[in-house]
Amino acid sequence: MLAYHILIPVLSAMAMNGIIYKNKSYTLKSSLLPPGYIIGIVWIIIFAFLGYVHYLLYSLHNQTNYGSASVVLFILYSLAYPLINTMHAKYGYFLNLISLILSFILGLIVITYSKHIFLFMIPLLVWVSFVNLVILYSLLDS
Repeated sequence: MLAYHILIPVLSAMAMNGIIYKNKSYTLKSSLLPPGYIIGIVWIIIFAFLGYVHYLLYSLHNQTNYGSASVVLFILYSLAYPLINTMHAKYGYFLNLISLILSFILGLIVITYSKHIFLFMIPLLVWVSFVNLVILYSLLDS
C-alpha cells in the first residue's frame, strides 16, 4: 500500500519532467537556480514526500480525509503547473507565488492532523520558499 502512495506521485513527476525536457518548456531562468535536471530531481523527491504524507494521512482513518485529499489536489496542481506555464509563460512568477501559498496552506492542513507528518512537508516548504525568493531577487535586480 505504501509503495502505491509513493510510486504514483513519483512516476507522475518523472513523466512530467520528461515532457518538460522533451519540449524544453522550462521558462524560469536565474543564475541562482540550479540546472533544470536538478530541479526535476528535487521535484521527484518532493513528490515522494507528498506521497508519503498522503499515505500517513490516509492511514490515520483508513479512508480519504480532508488532509489526504488536499495532498492529492496539491499534487495535481503541481503537475498542471508546467503545462499552464508553457501555454502562458508570462504567468510563471504568479504561478510560483500560488505554489508557495498553496504549499503553506497544505502545511497548515497537515499540521492539524499531526506534527510528525508535517515534518515530511518541510522539503516542499523550503523548496517553494527558495524559488520564490530567487524570483523576487531577480525581479528586484532587473
